[in-house]
Amino acid sequence: ASGNAELAKSWLESAAQLGYADAEVDLGDLLSGHRSATPVAEVVKLYEDAALQGHPAGQHRVALARLAAGDIAGGDELLRASAEQGWADAQFEMGRRMQANDVEEAVRLFDLAVKQGHQGAMNQLAKLKAAAGDNVAARALLEQAAHKGHVTAMGNFAIFLEQGVGGPADAASASEWRRKAADARR
Repeated sequence: ASGNAELAKSWLESAAQLGYADAEVDLGDLLSGHRSATPVAEVVKLYEDAALQGHPAGQHRVALARLAAGDIAGGDELLRASAEQGWADAQFEMGRRMQANDVEEAVRLFDLAVKQGHQGAMNQLAKLKAAAGDNVAARALLEQAAHKGHVTAMGNFAIFLEQGVGGPADAASASEWRRKAADARR
């Protein structure tokens, strides 16, 4: 198995050296793994090379690095570019950043990410729907995210079930979802 990983790494390195954006992102992801000794700057350079080619995953990863380094304007610009290309993780992150100032835009971005199956966006959109009084939609989103394995959504769905928010109360199901959430945290 480790031979296959080394072969894959070798292929990705070759493709990245040729400037293939997908390979640059995949190699960056591989090198940023928890057991990697690769310097962060080397990984970010791979992502930057992909971002310069307009690769949405590269843009998203560089945006996160810039935001973490305090470059809010640069991070937001790349995050927005990635989100506009349809990258669900960027739509989710941009939605989170917009939530406090522009709820309508946050809802739009979360909805785009939800349509791609983004579990975190389902949970966040559910919160916004509940805050707007649409508990039926919120419950449906939480149920969908919970079934996909989103731990926070499992707990939130359990609360909705327990209290009968957006549908009938179901104490047995609420208890089951609390257990599933606890098991998933272990």
